Amino acid sequence: MDGPAPPEDATRPDPSPSPRMDIQPRREASPPPRDRAASGRGGGGIVGVVSRWKPLETPRFTSCVLLYLLGIFVAFYATPPVTITDAMQTKYFDMMEAADAIDLEPRTAAETALYHATMDVHRARNSQWFCWSSAPCRARVNKAKARQRAKLRDAEVYRKRRDAKVREAKRTLGLWSALGVDEAKALFRDCYERGKVFATRNTYYDTFWLIIGGRSDDSLAELLIRWGFTVLSNFTVGMASAVISFAWRLPALIRTFAAGTWSGLVFFGVATIRRVLSVQTFFTHPPLGFNI
Repeated sequence: MDGPAPPEDATRPDPSPSPRMDIQPRREASPPPRDRAASGRGGGGIVGVVSRWKPLETPRFTSCVLLYLLGIFVAFYATPPVTITDAMQTKYFDMMEAADAIDLEPRTAAETALYHATMDVHRARNSQWFCWSSAPCRARVNKAKARQRAKLRDAEVYRKRRDAKVREAKRTLGLWSALGVDEAKALFRDCYERGKVFATRNTYYDTFWLIIGGRSDDSLAELLIRWGFTVLSNFTVGMASAVISFAWRLPALIRTFAAGTWSGLVFFGVATIRRVLSVQTFFTHPPLGFNI
């Protein structure tokens, strides 16, 4: 006796596919961070950066690093490459005395006449208010300027003779001697002081107008923050102008030593890098910057 027929759905095959198991490829366990740092293939910090640094593939970065290291060396460790001996120093002083003695009386008279002519120009300009608007006053000023130019030509004759002797004396020591380095330092110190005076004066003016033109609803903290940014911007401009002024005036100093072209160019580059580093020291270590 046949049993009941199975239901129609039971005899149909299941259209859904059988579940599949995806087999993931086996991955090798990565070493822990300490092992990677020890192997030199990874790691962070300065050691990792230096280990991955390829100087030939990053020429700009390499040049900047080398220039910075050169500035550090020149600023704190380098000494003048030329050593001044007693004989060189004696010869230099003798030649400087001879340069000061050349045409002493006529040169002094010419400088005195130039000084008086310059004072006459100032007196003519200040003889009346708005001198530029008066024809007689302008005539007096032009006449005084003509005398000043004539006296200046007379003084330049003696100045050139003395300057030639001074160049010969400085050549005995050399641009890379302690004398050349000290004169470059003195030149930058003068530019540095001018930059500080400029920044200080502008800060006073800006502070005055900041107080006068400030809003009534500004808090003390906001006022101090604005004043701090004003001081920072003024001193940034002042120090940048000091470096630019130094770079502009340095070639004239180099010419007084009658140095060669390549020697002068190298000295100019080294001295400029040194002064840029000095300005950076002013912002990062102010006590050191004020002792430049």
